[in-house]
Amino acid sequence: MEKLVPTLNDAYKVAEVTWRYANYTVPQYVSLVSGPSKTGDIERVITYGVHGPREFHVIFMDAGRTELAKHPVLRQALYCLRCGGCLYECPVFAVTAGHFGDKYFAGIGAVWAAMISQNIEKAASMAYTCLTCGRCKIRCPVKIDIPEMVIEFRRLIAEGEINPQ
Repeated sequence: MEKLVPTLNDAYKVAEVTWRYANYTVPQYVSLVSGPSKTGDIERVITYGVHGPREFHVIFMDAGRTELAKHPVLRQALYCLRCGGCLYECPVFAVTAGHFGDKYFAGIGAVWAAMISQNIEKAASMAYTCLTCGRCKIRCPVKIDIPEMVIEFRRLIAEGEINPQ
């Protein structure tokens, strides 16, 4: 849902930023979903569903994103492209190499685990493992202030607004 963009040109930009900041070479392919198939091959009349589906249905799953968007600091997590650039800079990730955490790791993973995956216990442990060194913020292509989010998340835990038990 976070990578839904209005134009094909915007989609190419998101794809390029994602692979560049992930330290990858140019991807072999990029999958785009644009809607029902259509063709003009039949007597130059646009016809839908000849080479694929006639209809196209999209189901958006909120999974806590609306609540996350309301928070003045933690909402930054919704800007994440999941390129992994922050992980390459994270000194904790360099040591643990992904053998710790939830679906997402590092400081931004704490916010995602709590707000989207609803795994508060793992989120709390990730939040307190983060060094808040700021290397991730420098590396991030959209300049998400991950240390600020981690500090805010720790505050929410300390003040009992989020309970890891």
